[in-house]
Formats: sequence, structure tokens, C-alpha cells
Amino acid sequence: MVRDEAARPPILFFVIPCYNDAQTLDVTAPVFLKKMTDLIDAGKADAESRILLVNDGSSDGTWEKIAALHDGDAHFCGVDLAVNTGEQNALLAGMQTAVREADCVITMDSDLQDDIDAVDRMLELYSEGKEAVFGVRADRSEDSLSERVTSALFYWVMEKLHTGMIREHANYRLLSRDAVRAVLERAHGDFYLPCLVGSLPFPSATVPHMRTSRAAGSSSYTFSKRLRLGLLALKAHALFPARRDAAADDEETDFPIRQVLW
Repeated sequence: MVRDEAARPPILFFVIPCYNDAQTLDVTAPVFLKKMTDLIDAGKADAESRILLVNDGSSDGTWEKIAALHDGDAHFCGVDLAVNTGEQNALLAGMQTAVREADCVITMDSDLQDDIDAVDRMLELYSEGKEAVFGVRADRSEDSLSERVTSALFYWVMEKLHTGMIREHANYRLLSRDAVRAVLERAHGDFYLPCLVGSLPFPSATVPHMRTSRAAGSSSYTFSKRLRLGLLALKAHALFPARRDAAADDEETDFPIRQVLW
């Protein structure tokens, strides 16, 4: 169903998990702000749209940086988690906070490896009635042969096991308010967001985009961390899916939120 074009543009929240990203935000925060203000000026996003930065228990002054951004421009808001919960839970905490006001959210990483201009196409598809729009990596030519082989094998296994995972999709996605609420209802026990969101019973689409080198900082995704995430995805969404689904009726997830800047 196409959304009413006469209605106001959507209140959009960027939800961005941050872990020891104080220096990274020096470089990327202005880019996020320019993109948001451009969308607002073009009538593609409501003036109440925000950039929600989630501090995932950082130890390097990331929260102080987020607070300074908030003080400097009202488009920035923040959630401060008291401890490091991991990227998946930081995203959930951000979505749980954003859904109070947002018509839709776009989750993305703080390092801007994903092409931020793909946001425009995501919003177009949202206006056409899509409830979930997944950013998918269009090219892996810059990866090593071993990275390409292991990635292809991982996605092949996840597809064969019907986990819901979308090939080449990670954290870059648009979700409507209804889709966010569905995620929050289902994200209990063991879960892996790329599998969970790929299984949502909503109209969806994909948007290919290019990935670039990090704008700043260094990646925390070691091979061992990727392996642990892969095993978690298999456990939660292929080997023991009933165990995860049985927890779907639980109360809203509690996160160790120390402070919210709104």
C-alpha cells in the first residue's frame, strides 16, 4: 500500500550504536547531520527527525562527545548505556527509545562504511509501502579471497537453514514503526538481528550500496568475533528457533540505560 503523499513526511530517526567512537564521531557526525538536514530541507523527513547515538558503555569519552553534539544541535540525541551490551543490544536500546516518536528508523554503523546516500532510496521504498528496507552490499571486490569465500559459505549455510538472513545484509536498514515494534517483541533470549529482521512478516525490499573504508578509527570485528556471531545466528535461528520464539511474549526488554538526551 502506497503511503499518503499528502501527509507530512515521516519522522525519521537514525539509530547509530557507538563504542569507543569519540574520534570517529569527530569525522562522521557532521556527515550524519548534513544528510539529515538535507532530507528535512527536501521534504523527505519531518523537522522532528533526529540522529540517535547510542553509547554502548564506552571508555574513551564517547558519551561526552555525544552530549556535546546534543548541546550544539538539537538534531542529535543520545542514549547512554551503563555497561557494554554489544552492538545488537545497543541497536535494540536505540530502537526502543526512537520508536516513541519515530515513524521509521534507519540503523547504521558509526564509521560510515555504508553509503549514506542509499537512505534516499530507502525512504522512497518506505513511501511506496515497504515496512522494511535492507541495505545489501553490492560488491566485495576489495575483500581478500579468503574473506569472499568464507562470506559466501556463511550466507549459503544460513540460506539453506532458512534462518531469514538476507545475503550481504548487516546493520544498514530502514524499519517502520510497526516493524520496530515487531523486532522488540521478538528479540528475547538468543537472537541475531540480521536473521530476525529478515524473518519479519512485512512488505520488504533491498537497496544495493557500496561499502568504503572506515571514515575513522579501526574495526573491532575480528575473525573470532565474526565466528561467534555466526554461531549465535545458527543457534538462535536455525538450531533452536522454538526456544527463541517461546520468549516472544515477554515484557519489553530492559536495558542498562544510565541517561537519555532527548
